[in-house]
Amino acid sequence: FRVRDLVNAAIEPKIKAKEIGHRREVSIRLELPQSLRDRLNAVAPDLAEVLAISEVDLQTSTDEQITVEVRATTAAQCARCWRHRVDVGQAAVHVALCVRCAAVVSERNP
Repeated sequence: FRVRDLVNAAIEPKIKAKEIGHRREVSIRLELPQSLRDRLNAVAPDLAEVLAISEVDLQTSTDEQITVEVRATTAAQCARCWRHRVDVGQAAVHVALCVRCAAVVSERNP
C-alpha cells in the first residue's frame, strides 16, 4: 500500500495542475529497492491496472529510496476499456482496441 500511496501522491498534483487530464493517461517510472522490486515483479503485468494508470516502468534504485516519476503516456487509448496501452492497434481485426479487448470482442463475436 505504501507504493500505491506514493504513486497517488505523485499523480494528484499533475492532474490538479492540468498537466495530465486523467490518471488513465499516466505513465510512471518507479524506482524501488531491489527487495521491494522483487516482490512487485510477481504482480508487475497487472500493476498498471491495480494503480489505475496506463504504464509502469519498474527500475531498481541505487539506494533504499522509492522514487516516482510521473509523465503523460504516449500510448493510444483503447476504444473499449479506455486504457492507454502500447498494444492498441496490434490486433488486425480490431485496430481501435488493445490486444486484451480485441480477444474478448473476437471471442464474443466470432
